[in-house]
Amino acid sequence: MSQLSVTLQNNKLVNNNWYSIHIEDFKLSTTVTRYTNSEFDILIWGDVSYKHVDKTIILDLLSNNFTSYCGRSWILINKIAKSIYCAADKYGSFPVLLYKDSKHTLLASSRTALQTSLESPLQFNKSAMREIISLGQLFDTSSIIENTTHITGSTLCSIEVNSGKHTIKKTFNRLVTNTSSHSYKDAKEALIESVRNCLKADNNTLISLSGGLDSRAILAVCDLLNLKPDALCYGVANSTDVSYAKALANACGLTLFHPTSFKTNLSHSTIERVSKASMGEVPFHHAHALIDEEIVIYTMGRSLVTGTGAETYRAFYYDRGMPGFSLFDFKALNTWTIPRIKRYIKEELIKQTHPILASLISESTLLNRIESVFENSINSGLPATKQADIFYLTARCQRMVVAGQQLLDSYYNRMHPFLNDDVVNTMLNLPAGLKLHSKFHRKFIEDVSPKLAKLPWDKTQQPLNKGLSFTATYPGLASKLRLNAKFGKQTKPMYQYNYSGLNMRLLDQTLSLISENENETSKLREQIKSHNLEHYIIGFGLVWLNLNPKFQYQKAG
Repeated sequence: MSQLSVTLQNNKLVNNNWYSIHIEDFKLSTTVTRYTNSEFDILIWGDVSYKHVDKTIILDLLSNNFTSYCGRSWILINKIAKSIYCAADKYGSFPVLLYKDSKHTLLASSRTALQTSLESPLQFNKSAMREIISLGQLFDTSSIIENTTHITGSTLCSIEVNSGKHTIKKTFNRLVTNTSSHSYKDAKEALIESVRNCLKADNNTLISLSGGLDSRAILAVCDLLNLKPDALCYGVANSTDVSYAKALANACGLTLFHPTSFKTNLSHSTIERVSKASMGEVPFHHAHALIDEEIVIYTMGRSLVTGTGAETYRAFYYDRGMPGFSLFDFKALNTWTIPRIKRYIKEELIKQTHPILASLISESTLLNRIESVFENSINSGLPATKQADIFYLTARCQRMVVAGQQLLDSYYNRMHPFLNDDVVNTMLNLPAGLKLHSKFHRKFIEDVSPKLAKLPWDKTQQPLNKGLSFTATYPGLASKLRLNAKFGKQTKPMYQYNYSGLNMRLLDQTLSLISENENETSKLREQIKSHNLEHYIIGFGLVWLNLNPKFQYQKAG
Protein backbone atom coordinates (compact mmCIF):
# COMPACT_ATOMS: atom_id res chain seq x y z
CA MET A 1 0.00 0.00 0.00
CA SER A 2 0.99 3.62 -0.07
CA GLN A 3 3.51 4.94 2.40
CA LEU A 4 3.13 8.71 2.43
CA SER A 5 4.07 11.68 4.57
CA VAL A 6 3.70 15.45 4.62
CA THR A 7 6.55 17.42 6.18
CA LEU A 8 6.06 20.97 7.44
CA GLN A 9 9.34 22.82 7.78
CA ASN A 10 9.35 24.94 10.91
CA ASN A 11 10.54 28.48 10.17
CA LYS A 12 12.07 27.74 6.76
CA LEU A 13 11.07 27.22 3.15
CA VAL A 14 11.96 24.28 0.92
CA ASN A 15 11.99 25.19 -2.79
CA ASN A 16 9.89 28.26 -1.89
CA ASN A 17 7.29 26.02 -0.25
CA TRP A 18 6.46 25.49 3.42
CA TYR A 19 5.62 21.80 3.05
CA SER A 20 6.78 18.77 1.09
CA ILE A 21 5.00 15.52 0.20
CA HIS A 22 6.72 12.15 -0.01
CA ILE A 23 4.93 9.11 -1.44
CA GLU A 24 6.32 5.60 -1.81
CA ASP A 25 3.82 3.48 -3.66
CA PHE A 26 4.29 0.51 -5.94
CA LYS A 27 0.77 0.90 -7.32
CA LEU A 28 -0.06 4.58 -7.12
CA SER A 29 -3.09 4.51 -9.42
CA THR A 30 -5.06 2.15 -7.16
CA THR A 31 -4.09 3.26 -3.67
CA VAL A 32 -3.60 7.03 -3.46
CA THR A 33 -5.64 9.86 -4.88
CA ARG A 34 -3.97 13.27 -5.06
CA TYR A 35 -5.88 16.41 -6.01
CA THR A 36 -4.13 19.77 -6.24
CA ASN A 37 -4.95 23.29 -7.36
CA SER A 38 -3.66 26.77 -6.57
CA GLU A 39 -5.27 26.76 -3.13
CA PHE A 40 -5.40 23.15 -1.91
CA ASP A 41 -3.43 19.91 -1.91
CA ILE A 42 -5.44 16.79 -1.00
CA LEU A 43 -4.17 13.26 -0.34
CA ILE A 44 -6.53 10.29 0.12
CA TRP A 45 -5.48 6.69 0.80
CA GLY A 46 -6.64 3.45 2.37
CA ASP A 47 -8.83 0.49 1.42
CA VAL A 48 -8.79 0.11 -2.37
CA SER A 49 -12.41 -1.06 -2.48
CA TYR A 50 -13.53 2.43 -1.37
CA LYS A 51 -11.46 4.42 -3.87
CA HIS A 52 -14.65 5.24 -5.80
CA VAL A 53 -15.65 7.47 -2.85
CA ASP A 54 -12.63 9.75 -3.34
CA LYS A 55 -14.47 12.15 -5.67
CA THR A 56 -17.10 12.69 -2.98
CA ILE A 57 -14.40 13.20 -0.35
CA ILE A 58 -12.69 15.85 -2.49
CA LEU A 59 -15.95 17.73 -3.06
CA ASP A 60 -16.73 17.59 0.66
CA LEU A 61 -13.28 18.88 1.63
CA LEU A 62 -13.42 21.73 -0.88
CA SER A 63 -16.75 22.67 0.73
CA ASN A 64 -15.19 22.67 4.23
CA ASN A 65 -17.18 19.57 5.17
CA PHE A 66 -14.63 17.66 7.24
CA THR A 67 -15.58 14.19 8.46
CA SER A 68 -14.40 10.55 8.47
CA TYR A 69 -15.17 8.02 5.76
CA CYS A 70 -15.29 4.27 5.67
CA GLY A 71 -11.97 2.82 4.50
CA ARG A 72 -10.31 6.08 3.38
CA SER A 73 -8.11 8.52 5.31
CA TRP A 74 -7.25 12.00 4.06
CA ILE A 75 -5.03 15.06 4.46
CA LEU A 76 -6.01 18.53 3.19
CA ILE A 77 -3.40 21.29 2.89
CA ASN A 78 -4.65 24.86 2.57
CA LYS A 79 -1.75 26.58 0.81
CA ILE A 80 -3.12 30.11 1.28
CA ALA A 81 -4.19 29.92 4.93
CA LYS A 82 -1.22 27.71 5.84
CA SER A 83 -3.41 25.24 7.66
CA ILE A 84 -3.82 21.48 7.48
CA TYR A 85 -6.71 19.18 8.28
CA CYS A 86 -6.62 15.40 8.34
CA ALA A 87 -8.80 12.50 9.43
CA ALA A 88 -8.32 8.78 9.77
CA ASP A 89 -10.91 6.46 8.26
CA LYS A 90 -14.00 5.72 10.36
CA TYR A 91 -12.74 2.46 11.89
CA GLY A 92 -9.08 3.44 12.24
CA SER A 93 -7.65 0.85 9.84
CA PHE A 94 -5.50 3.53 8.21
CA PRO A 95 -4.44 5.89 11.02
CA VAL A 96 -2.56 9.16 10.68
CA LEU A 97 0.54 9.84 12.77
CA LEU A 98 1.33 13.40 13.84
CA TYR A 99 4.98 14.02 14.79
CA LYS A 100 6.16 17.36 16.19
CA ASP A 101 9.59 18.46 17.35
CA SER A 102 11.58 21.70 17.28
CA LYS A 103 12.69 21.19 13.66
CA HIS A 104 9.56 20.11 11.85
CA THR A 105 6.04 18.75 11.94
CA LEU A 106 5.15 15.58 10.05
CA LEU A 107 1.96 13.77 9.13
CA ALA A 108 2.47 10.16 8.06
CA SER A 109 0.35 7.19 7.02
CA SER A 110 2.43 4.74 9.08
CA ARG A 111 5.35 4.41 11.47
CA THR A 112 7.50 3.27 8.53
CA ALA A 113 6.61 6.36 6.50
CA LEU A 114 7.41 8.51 9.52
CA GLN A 115 10.86 7.00 9.90
CA THR A 116 11.55 7.41 6.17
CA SER A 117 10.86 11.15 6.37
CA LEU A 118 12.76 11.88 9.58
CA GLU A 119 16.38 12.94 9.51
CA SER A 120 17.30 10.90 12.60
CA PRO A 121 16.33 7.50 14.09
CA LEU A 122 13.04 7.27 15.96
CA GLN A 123 13.15 7.54 19.73
CA PHE A 124 10.84 5.29 21.76
CA ASN A 125 8.74 6.35 24.75
CA LYS A 126 9.68 4.19 27.75
CA SER A 127 6.23 4.42 29.39
CA ALA A 128 4.59 3.28 26.15
CA MET A 129 7.08 0.41 25.85
CA ARG A 130 6.17 -0.80 29.35
CA GLU A 131 2.47 -0.49 28.58
CA ILE A 132 2.66 -2.36 25.29
CA ILE A 133 4.51 -5.24 26.96
CA SER A 134 1.96 -5.27 29.80
CA LEU A 135 -1.26 -5.01 27.79
CA GLY A 136 -0.19 -6.02 24.29
CA GLN A 137 -1.34 -2.68 22.87
CA LEU A 138 -1.61 1.07 23.35
CA PHE A 139 -4.78 3.14 23.72
CA ASP A 140 -6.34 6.34 22.39
CA THR A 141 -3.79 8.69 20.76
CA SER A 142 -0.68 7.39 22.54
CA SER A 143 2.29 6.20 20.48
CA ILE A 144 5.43 4.22 21.18
CA ILE A 145 7.34 6.88 19.22
CA GLU A 146 8.35 10.03 21.10
CA ASN A 147 6.70 13.32 20.05
CA THR A 148 4.01 11.41 18.16
CA THR A 149 0.21 11.39 18.32
CA HIS A 150 -1.70 8.43 16.88
CA ILE A 151 -4.86 9.75 15.20
CA THR A 152 -7.40 6.94 15.41
CA GLY A 153 -10.67 6.27 13.61
CA SER A 154 -13.34 8.96 13.31
CA THR A 155 -10.86 11.57 14.54
CA LEU A 156 -10.21 14.98 12.97
CA CYS A 157 -6.94 16.86 13.44
CA SER A 158 -6.27 20.48 12.46
CA ILE A 159 -2.90 22.28 12.41
CA GLU A 160 -2.27 26.02 12.19
CA VAL A 161 1.19 26.20 10.66
CA ASN A 162 2.12 29.75 11.73
CA SER A 163 1.34 29.15 15.41
CA GLY A 164 2.26 25.46 15.42
CA LYS A 165 -0.90 24.64 17.38
CA HIS A 166 -2.98 21.58 16.65
CA THR A 167 -6.36 20.32 17.84
CA ILE A 168 -7.82 16.82 17.81
CA LYS A 169 -11.50 15.98 18.14
CA LYS A 170 -13.81 13.08 17.44
CA THR A 171 -16.09 13.27 14.43
CA PHE A 172 -19.64 11.91 14.68
CA ASN A 173 -19.64 8.14 15.05
CA ARG A 174 -22.99 6.44 14.60
CA LEU A 175 -21.74 3.30 16.36
CA VAL A 176 -22.23 5.09 19.65
CA THR A 177 -25.88 6.01 19.12
CA ASN A 178 -27.30 3.18 16.99
CA THR A 179 -29.80 1.11 18.99
CA SER A 180 -31.52 -0.76 16.15
CA SER A 181 -31.55 -4.54 15.78
CA HIS A 182 -30.82 -6.63 12.71
CA SER A 183 -31.40 -10.18 11.61
CA TYR A 184 -28.98 -12.86 10.52
CA LYS A 185 -30.22 -12.37 6.94
CA ASP A 186 -29.30 -8.66 7.04
CA ALA A 187 -25.75 -9.40 8.18
CA LYS A 188 -25.36 -12.25 5.70
CA GLU A 189 -26.38 -10.08 2.74
CA ALA A 190 -24.18 -7.20 3.88
CA LEU A 191 -21.09 -9.42 4.17
CA ILE A 192 -21.64 -11.06 0.78
CA GLU A 193 -21.95 -7.66 -0.89
CA SER A 194 -18.88 -6.29 0.91
CA VAL A 195 -16.67 -9.20 -0.16
CA ARG A 196 -18.04 -8.88 -3.70
CA ASN A 197 -17.02 -5.20 -3.77
CA CYS A 198 -13.50 -6.04 -2.58
CA LEU A 199 -13.02 -8.61 -5.31
CA LYS A 200 -14.38 -6.23 -7.97
CA ALA A 201 -12.08 -3.39 -6.89
CA ASP A 202 -8.87 -5.09 -8.06
CA ASN A 203 -8.39 -7.91 -10.55
CA ASN A 204 -5.16 -8.95 -8.82
CA THR A 205 -6.64 -9.79 -5.43
CA LEU A 206 -5.34 -12.24 -2.84
CA ILE A 207 -7.19 -13.68 0.14
CA SER A 208 -5.41 -14.97 3.23
CA LEU A 209 -6.40 -18.41 4.53
CA SER A 210 -5.85 -20.14 7.87
CA GLY A 211 -7.58 -22.61 10.15
CA GLY A 212 -9.87 -19.88 11.51
CA LEU A 213 -13.38 -18.81 10.54
CA ASP A 214 -12.86 -15.22 9.36
CA SER A 215 -10.88 -16.19 6.27
CA ARG A 216 -13.15 -19.19 5.66
CA ALA A 217 -16.19 -16.88 5.64
CA ILE A 218 -14.53 -14.72 2.97
CA LEU A 219 -13.65 -17.83 0.97
CA ALA A 220 -17.26 -19.03 1.27
CA VAL A 221 -18.43 -15.85 -0.47
CA CYS A 222 -15.84 -16.38 -3.23
CA ASP A 223 -17.23 -19.89 -3.68
CA LEU A 224 -20.82 -18.60 -3.77
CA LEU A 225 -19.92 -16.01 -6.42
CA ASN A 226 -17.82 -18.53 -8.38
CA LEU A 227 -14.77 -16.27 -8.05
CA LYS A 228 -11.30 -17.76 -7.75
CA PRO A 229 -8.76 -15.27 -6.41
CA ASP A 230 -5.32 -16.54 -5.48
CA ALA A 231 -4.75 -17.25 -1.80
CA LEU A 232 -1.84 -17.26 0.61
CA CYS A 233 -1.19 -18.63 4.07
CA TYR A 234 1.46 -18.29 6.75
CA GLY A 235 3.33 -20.79 8.89
CA VAL A 236 5.95 -23.51 8.66
CA ALA A 237 5.12 -26.15 6.07
CA ASN A 238 3.83 -28.70 8.60
CA SER A 239 1.79 -26.25 10.71
CA THR A 240 -1.92 -26.81 11.16
CA ASP A 241 -2.79 -23.48 9.54
CA VAL A 242 -0.97 -24.44 6.34
CA SER A 243 -2.65 -27.85 6.19
CA TYR A 244 -6.09 -26.30 6.75
CA ALA A 245 -5.40 -23.59 4.15
CA LYS A 246 -4.43 -26.25 1.61
CA ALA A 247 -7.67 -28.15 2.23
CA LEU A 248 -9.76 -24.99 1.90
CA ALA A 249 -7.99 -23.83 -1.28
CA ASN A 250 -8.25 -27.29 -2.85
CA ALA A 251 -11.98 -27.45 -2.08
CA CYS A 252 -12.54 -24.25 -4.07
CA GLY A 253 -9.91 -24.79 -6.77
CA LEU A 254 -7.74 -21.84 -5.74
CA THR A 255 -4.03 -21.36 -6.30
CA LEU A 256 -2.41 -21.18 -2.86
CA PHE A 257 0.93 -19.56 -2.09
CA HIS A 258 2.21 -21.40 0.96
CA PRO A 259 5.54 -21.78 2.78
CA THR A 260 7.72 -24.79 2.04
CA SER A 261 10.20 -24.47 4.90
CA PHE A 262 9.79 -26.54 8.07
CA LYS A 263 11.78 -24.06 10.16
CA THR A 264 10.94 -20.61 11.51
CA ASN A 265 13.21 -18.12 9.78
CA LEU A 266 15.13 -16.11 12.39
CA SER A 267 17.74 -14.81 9.96
CA HIS A 268 19.16 -11.31 10.25
CA SER A 269 17.33 -10.23 7.08
CA THR A 270 13.99 -11.47 8.45
CA ILE A 271 14.47 -9.63 11.73
CA GLU A 272 15.43 -6.49 9.78
CA ARG A 273 12.32 -6.79 7.58
CA VAL A 274 9.96 -7.25 10.54
CA SER A 275 11.59 -4.48 12.58
CA LYS A 276 11.35 -1.96 9.75
CA ALA A 277 7.67 -2.74 9.20
CA SER A 278 6.84 -2.84 12.93
CA MET A 279 8.74 0.27 14.02
CA GLY A 280 8.41 -0.89 17.60
CA GLU A 281 4.69 -1.48 18.07
CA VAL A 282 4.43 -5.13 16.97
CA PRO A 283 6.59 -7.88 18.51
CA PHE A 284 8.40 -10.35 16.28
CA HIS A 285 6.08 -13.21 17.28
CA HIS A 286 3.03 -11.33 15.91
CA ALA A 287 4.60 -10.72 12.49
CA HIS A 288 3.45 -13.96 10.84
CA ALA A 289 2.87 -12.33 7.45
CA LEU A 290 6.50 -11.27 7.04
CA ILE A 291 8.41 -14.30 8.34
CA ASP A 292 8.59 -16.23 5.06
CA GLU A 293 10.56 -14.07 2.62
CA GLU A 294 9.71 -16.29 -0.36
CA ILE A 295 5.96 -15.76 0.13
CA VAL A 296 6.45 -12.00 0.45
CA ILE A 297 8.50 -11.83 -2.77
CA TYR A 298 6.02 -13.91 -4.78
CA THR A 299 2.90 -12.03 -3.66
CA MET A 300 3.92 -8.43 -2.88
CA GLY A 301 2.29 -5.58 -4.76
CA ARG A 302 -1.16 -7.16 -4.77
CA SER A 303 -4.36 -6.34 -2.88
CA LEU A 304 -4.91 -8.58 0.14
CA VAL A 305 -8.41 -9.21 1.53
CA THR A 306 -8.26 -9.88 5.27
CA GLY A 307 -10.74 -10.68 8.03
CA THR A 308 -9.77 -7.68 10.16
CA GLY A 309 -12.68 -6.59 12.35
CA ALA A 310 -14.47 -9.94 12.20
CA GLU A 311 -13.04 -10.98 15.56
CA THR A 312 -15.29 -8.35 17.18
CA TYR A 313 -18.32 -10.60 16.68
CA ARG A 314 -16.73 -13.71 18.16
CA ALA A 315 -14.54 -11.94 20.74
CA PHE A 316 -13.22 -13.41 23.98
CA TYR A 317 -16.30 -12.37 25.99
CA TYR A 318 -18.51 -14.41 23.63
CA ASP A 319 -16.28 -17.47 23.97
CA ARG A 320 -15.82 -17.45 27.75
CA GLY A 321 -18.23 -20.35 27.86
CA MET A 322 -20.53 -19.45 30.75
CA PRO A 323 -24.31 -19.96 30.35
CA GLY A 324 -26.57 -16.92 30.49
CA PHE A 325 -24.47 -14.48 28.47
CA SER A 326 -27.53 -13.64 26.33
CA LEU A 327 -28.79 -11.70 29.37
CA PHE A 328 -26.04 -9.16 28.62
CA ASP A 329 -28.26 -8.06 25.69
CA PHE A 330 -30.72 -6.42 28.11
CA LYS A 331 -29.77 -2.87 29.08
CA ALA A 332 -32.04 -3.08 32.14
CA LEU A 333 -29.35 -5.36 33.58
CA ASN A 334 -26.43 -2.97 32.86
CA THR A 335 -25.77 -2.33 36.54
CA TRP A 336 -24.92 -6.01 36.86
CA THR A 337 -23.48 -6.75 33.39
CA ILE A 338 -21.24 -3.74 32.64
CA PRO A 339 -18.84 -4.36 35.59
CA ARG A 340 -18.50 -7.95 34.40
CA ILE A 341 -17.76 -6.86 30.83
CA LYS A 342 -15.04 -4.53 32.13
CA ARG A 343 -13.62 -7.36 34.22
CA TYR A 344 -13.55 -9.66 31.18
CA ILE A 345 -11.71 -6.96 29.21
CA LYS A 346 -9.19 -6.44 32.00
CA GLU A 347 -8.52 -10.17 32.27
CA GLU A 348 -8.03 -10.46 28.51
CA LEU A 349 -5.58 -7.55 28.39
CA ILE A 350 -3.34 -8.99 31.11
CA LYS A 351 -3.74 -12.72 30.49
CA GLN A 352 -0.15 -12.97 29.20
CA THR A 353 1.64 -10.75 31.70
CA HIS A 354 -0.44 -10.71 34.90
CA PRO A 355 2.40 -12.28 36.97
CA ILE A 356 4.66 -9.28 36.26
CA LEU A 357 2.04 -6.58 35.63
CA ALA A 358 2.53 -4.74 38.92
CA SER A 359 6.23 -4.31 38.13
CA LEU A 360 5.49 -2.63 34.78
CA ILE A 361 2.38 -0.45 35.14
CA SER A 362 0.02 0.43 37.96
CA GLU A 363 -3.45 -1.02 38.45
CA SER A 364 -4.88 2.50 38.15
CA THR A 365 -3.25 2.96 34.73
CA LEU A 366 -4.86 -0.23 33.48
CA LEU A 367 -8.30 0.72 34.80
CA ASN A 368 -7.99 4.26 33.45
CA ARG A 369 -7.26 2.93 29.96
CA ILE A 370 -10.44 0.84 30.01
CA GLU A 371 -12.62 3.54 31.58
CA SER A 372 -11.46 6.23 29.13
CA VAL A 373 -12.74 4.19 26.18
CA PHE A 374 -16.13 3.65 27.82
CA GLU A 375 -16.43 7.32 28.77
CA ASN A 376 -15.26 8.84 25.47
CA SER A 377 -16.49 6.42 22.81
CA ILE A 378 -19.47 4.46 24.11
CA ASN A 379 -23.08 5.39 24.81
CA SER A 380 -23.76 4.19 28.36
CA GLY A 381 -27.41 3.59 27.47
CA LEU A 382 -26.54 0.67 25.20
CA PRO A 383 -26.72 -2.91 26.49
CA ALA A 384 -23.50 -4.52 27.70
CA THR A 385 -22.99 -6.63 24.58
CA LYS A 386 -23.02 -3.59 22.29
CA GLN A 387 -20.77 -1.65 24.65
CA ALA A 388 -18.30 -4.55 24.60
CA ASP A 389 -18.38 -4.73 20.80
CA ILE A 390 -17.82 -0.98 20.46
CA PHE A 391 -14.92 -1.23 22.92
CA TYR A 392 -13.40 -3.93 20.74
CA LEU A 393 -13.89 -1.91 17.54
CA THR A 394 -12.59 1.37 18.96
CA ALA A 395 -9.81 0.14 21.25
CA ARG A 396 -8.74 -3.42 20.51
CA CYS A 397 -9.22 -3.46 16.73
CA GLN A 398 -7.95 0.08 16.05
CA ARG A 399 -4.76 -0.29 18.05
CA MET A 400 -3.61 -3.90 18.52
CA VAL A 401 -5.15 -5.45 15.38
CA VAL A 402 -4.39 -2.52 13.10
CA ALA A 403 -0.79 -2.31 14.35
CA GLY A 404 -0.34 -5.84 13.02
CA GLN A 405 -2.15 -5.03 9.78
CA GLN A 406 0.17 -2.09 9.13
CA LEU A 407 3.05 -4.54 8.84
CA LEU A 408 1.57 -5.40 5.45
CA ASP A 409 1.61 -1.85 4.10
CA SER A 410 5.11 -2.00 2.65
CA TYR A 411 4.12 -5.03 0.59
CA TYR A 412 0.37 -5.16 -0.06
CA ASN A 413 -2.76 -3.07 -0.49
CA ARG A 414 -5.27 -3.90 2.25
CA MET A 415 -9.03 -4.51 1.96
CA HIS A 416 -11.26 -5.22 4.98
CA PRO A 417 -14.77 -6.43 4.09
CA PHE A 418 -15.77 -6.85 7.75
CA LEU A 419 -15.17 -3.11 8.30
CA ASN A 420 -17.74 -2.06 5.74
CA ASP A 421 -20.41 0.27 7.19
CA ASP A 422 -23.31 -2.07 6.42
CA VAL A 423 -21.45 -5.09 7.79
CA VAL A 424 -20.50 -3.30 11.01
CA ASN A 425 -24.01 -1.91 11.47
CA THR A 426 -25.80 -5.23 10.93
CA MET A 427 -23.34 -7.43 12.83
CA LEU A 428 -22.94 -5.01 15.72
CA ASN A 429 -26.70 -5.13 16.20
CA LEU A 430 -27.14 -8.90 16.00
CA PRO A 431 -28.46 -10.55 19.17
CA ALA A 432 -25.80 -12.06 21.42
CA GLY A 433 -27.12 -15.54 20.67
CA LEU A 434 -25.78 -15.22 17.12
CA LYS A 435 -22.30 -14.25 18.34
CA LEU A 436 -21.79 -16.77 21.12
CA HIS A 437 -19.40 -19.59 20.19
CA SER A 438 -18.83 -18.03 16.71
CA LYS A 439 -22.40 -18.95 15.78
CA PHE A 440 -22.77 -16.33 13.03
CA HIS A 441 -19.57 -17.48 11.32
CA ARG A 442 -20.49 -21.16 11.56
CA LYS A 443 -24.04 -20.61 10.29
CA PHE A 444 -22.89 -18.26 7.52
CA ILE A 445 -20.30 -20.68 6.14
CA GLU A 446 -22.72 -23.62 6.21
CA ASP A 447 -25.39 -21.57 4.40
CA VAL A 448 -23.13 -19.98 1.79
CA SER A 449 -20.73 -22.85 1.05
CA PRO A 450 -21.80 -26.21 2.54
CA LYS A 451 -18.68 -27.97 1.25
CA LEU A 452 -16.46 -25.65 3.32
CA ALA A 453 -18.57 -26.44 6.40
CA LYS A 454 -17.66 -30.11 5.99
CA LEU A 455 -13.98 -29.35 6.59
CA PRO A 456 -12.48 -29.34 10.12
CA TRP A 457 -12.28 -26.22 12.30
CA ASP A 458 -9.00 -25.63 14.11
CA LYS A 459 -10.72 -25.06 17.48
CA THR A 460 -12.50 -28.42 17.55
CA GLN A 461 -10.56 -30.47 15.00
CA GLN A 462 -14.01 -31.61 13.84
CA PRO A 463 -16.05 -30.72 10.73
CA LEU A 464 -17.49 -27.25 11.16
CA ASN A 465 -21.05 -28.44 10.49
CA LYS A 466 -20.87 -31.07 13.23
CA GLY A 467 -21.82 -28.57 15.93
CA LEU A 468 -20.27 -28.17 19.36
CA SER A 469 -20.09 -30.54 22.29
CA PHE A 470 -21.09 -29.39 25.78
CA THR A 471 -17.47 -28.75 26.76
CA ALA A 472 -16.86 -26.81 23.53
CA THR A 473 -20.02 -24.76 24.03
CA TYR A 474 -19.23 -23.93 27.66
CA PRO A 475 -15.44 -24.25 28.08
CA GLY A 476 -15.42 -21.89 31.08
CA LEU A 477 -18.07 -23.90 32.91
CA ALA A 478 -16.44 -27.17 31.86
CA SER A 479 -13.15 -25.97 33.33
CA LYS A 480 -14.82 -25.05 36.63
CA LEU A 481 -16.49 -28.46 36.73
CA ARG A 482 -13.09 -30.02 35.99
CA LEU A 483 -14.35 -31.70 32.88
CA ASN A 484 -11.93 -32.55 30.10
CA ALA A 485 -12.65 -29.46 27.99
CA LYS A 486 -10.74 -29.55 24.71
CA PHE A 487 -11.76 -26.33 23.00
CA GLY A 488 -9.33 -23.93 21.41
CA LYS A 489 -6.27 -24.28 19.24
CA GLN A 490 -4.38 -27.37 20.38
CA THR A 491 -2.60 -27.86 17.10
CA LYS A 492 0.84 -27.10 15.68
CA PRO A 493 1.28 -23.28 15.64
CA MET A 494 2.21 -21.23 12.59
CA TYR A 495 5.76 -20.66 13.78
CA GLN A 496 7.94 -21.71 16.70
CA TYR A 497 9.42 -18.50 18.10
CA ASN A 498 12.38 -19.88 20.01
CA TYR A 499 15.07 -17.25 20.44
CA SER A 500 17.55 -19.43 22.33
CA GLY A 501 19.77 -19.59 19.25
CA LEU A 502 20.29 -15.83 19.30
CA ASN A 503 22.44 -13.70 21.55
CA MET A 504 21.62 -14.80 25.11
CA ARG A 505 21.96 -11.22 26.34
CA LEU A 506 18.76 -10.29 24.48
CA LEU A 507 16.60 -10.46 27.61
CA ASP A 508 18.88 -8.21 29.65
CA GLN A 509 19.28 -5.79 26.75
CA THR A 510 15.50 -5.62 26.35
CA LEU A 511 14.98 -5.00 30.05
CA SER A 512 17.58 -2.23 30.00
CA LEU A 513 15.34 -0.35 27.55
CA ILE A 514 12.32 -0.33 29.86
CA SER A 515 13.84 -0.39 33.36
CA GLU A 516 14.54 2.64 35.50
CA ASN A 517 17.66 1.20 37.12
CA GLU A 518 19.69 -1.99 37.59
CA ASN A 519 17.70 -3.05 40.65
CA GLU A 520 14.47 -3.00 38.64
CA THR A 521 16.17 -4.89 35.80
CA SER A 522 17.26 -7.59 38.22
CA LYS A 523 13.79 -7.86 39.77
CA LEU A 524 12.06 -8.07 36.38
CA ARG A 525 14.53 -10.67 35.11
CA GLU A 526 13.80 -12.90 38.09
CA GLN A 527 10.02 -12.56 37.71
CA ILE A 528 10.10 -13.14 33.95
CA LYS A 529 12.19 -16.28 34.22
CA SER A 530 10.12 -17.71 37.06
CA HIS A 531 6.98 -17.41 34.91
CA ASN A 532 8.63 -18.53 31.62
CA LEU A 533 8.00 -15.22 29.88
CA GLU A 534 11.47 -14.82 28.37
CA HIS A 535 10.42 -15.44 24.77
CA TYR A 536 7.42 -13.12 25.07
CA ILE A 537 9.62 -10.23 26.27
CA ILE A 538 12.40 -10.95 23.76
CA GLY A 539 9.84 -10.82 20.93
CA PHE A 540 9.45 -7.10 21.65
CA GLY A 541 13.12 -6.55 22.38
CA LEU A 542 14.20 -8.13 19.11
CA VAL A 543 12.36 -5.38 17.23
CA TRP A 544 13.34 -2.52 19.55
CA LEU A 545 17.00 -3.47 19.68
CA ASN A 546 17.23 -3.96 15.93
CA LEU A 547 16.15 -0.35 15.47
CA ASN A 548 19.07 0.69 17.68
CA PRO A 549 22.18 1.05 15.45
CA LYS A 550 24.45 0.13 18.39
CA PHE A 551 22.99 -3.37 18.66
CA GLN A 552 24.39 -6.27 16.63
CA TYR A 553 23.04 -9.81 16.34
CA GLN A 554 25.15 -12.71 17.43
CA LYS A 555 24.34 -16.36 17.08
CA ALA A 556 24.71 -18.33 20.28
CA GLY A 557 27.99 -20.18 20.50
